[in-house]
Amino acid sequence: MQVAFPHLEYLYIKGVDNVERIWDDQLPQDSFSKLKSVGVESCGGLLNIFPSYMLKRSQNLQTLKVRDCISLKEIIAKDINGVLLETTPAFVFPKLTSLLLYELPELRSLYPGAHTSQWPLLEILQVLECYQLNVFAFETQTFEQRHHEGNLHMVAFPYLKELLLGHNNDTEIWQEQFSANSFPRLTVLDVRGYGNISIVIPSFMLQALHNVEELHVGDCSSVKEVFQLEGLEEEHQAKPLRRLRVLWLRLLPGLTHLWKENKKPGLDLQSLEILRVLECDSLINLVPSSVESFQNLATLDVRSCGNLRSLISPLVAKTLVKLETLIARESYMIKEIVANKGEEAADEITFCKLQHMELVDLPNLTSFSSSGGYIFSFPSLEHMEVKGCPKMKIFSPSLLTTPKLKSVEVEDNEWHWQDDLNTTIQSLFIKMHDNIKVKSAELEASSA
Repeated sequence: MQVAFPHLEYLYIKGVDNVERIWDDQLPQDSFSKLKSVGVESCGGLLNIFPSYMLKRSQNLQTLKVRDCISLKEIIAKDINGVLLETTPAFVFPKLTSLLLYELPELRSLYPGAHTSQWPLLEILQVLECYQLNVFAFETQTFEQRHHEGNLHMVAFPYLKELLLGHNNDTEIWQEQFSANSFPRLTVLDVRGYGNISIVIPSFMLQALHNVEELHVGDCSSVKEVFQLEGLEEEHQAKPLRRLRVLWLRLLPGLTHLWKENKKPGLDLQSLEILRVLECDSLINLVPSSVESFQNLATLDVRSCGNLRSLISPLVAKTLVKLETLIARESYMIKEIVANKGEEAADEITFCKLQHMELVDLPNLTSFSSSGGYIFSFPSLEHMEVKGCPKMKIFSPSLLTTPKLKSVEVEDNEWHWQDDLNTTIQSLFIKMHDNIKVKSAELEASSA
């Protein structure tokens, strides 16, 4: 008895452990021909998702999601009833917009052999914890073949908007065969859990990723730089990443700089709105010296970066006219937020929109800036935390204005204020050290 599903649009299978394949070899001609979404989860014995003949019936497929299938080796089976496909089959997914592959430890390829594939409408590609899979390896044959035919302007993934890659087998994420016209609509890039890569975006990919607006990089133990400028033609050096709005870096213990400095101009990051850097212990300079402006930056959040001595230069500080939130936490080498460049002439630095500031667990912080050559103005600052900063004797030795600030949070639900911000910080320093003296005297007395 054959069962046909000529009008079925959504198929979701979960927790079926005792099957190796989903589809029967003798399905009626029009069965499953209208499928739009296929989801497969926690099917421990499954070896593949589709036999090759099913692809002709999957021309309407828009979403494919596969999760936690521990035996899955490929998406498309190579051999059906002993019949091999042609030497180099071409797979086309004309309407697929989302491809989501999670927790597939044995997945090695789209198809176990030479092939080409096309994804003309794919918008979201997420591949996580597929430890045997080189994500773009299945595209390489396509590139080589077309390059051999003389097509130098091939566009890969023309509609892809969101790309998430994490904990896969790649030693290098990108193939050099990608042309500068590839990924023209990519706006969100998330890379995590790659232990062998040293560079996140090599120079040959910078032009291709020029429309990226959000970049998230995390848990990549060998990454030393995020962007590679070496090898980039000088006329293109400032053009990439002009639309980058969000840069989030986390758990990159080997990261030393965003990019290597040279005599050429750096990247243009003037569109950046959010910069978060967490647990990057080898980072020495948060902002490369070639960056002169962060005019759109609204959030600057730095935590657990053990080698930073300061966050920004005075030149960059003057451009932070849209900064609303400033956070520095758990970074034991930071001595000041705005670096002292030795300028003598008085100059004003105004943080026009800064409302929230946190200075927490910075054991070597002595002040916001040790330079007396700047007048700092915070016309919008209303909330401020200063905790765990035992060496902070004063906020700034220069003139300081904070018209809206009425108190400083020194412990959870404990606030302090005395006359102005400088006086408040000074009194906190004195009070803390008086408490230390009292405790030391009590310890001496108890041990006598």
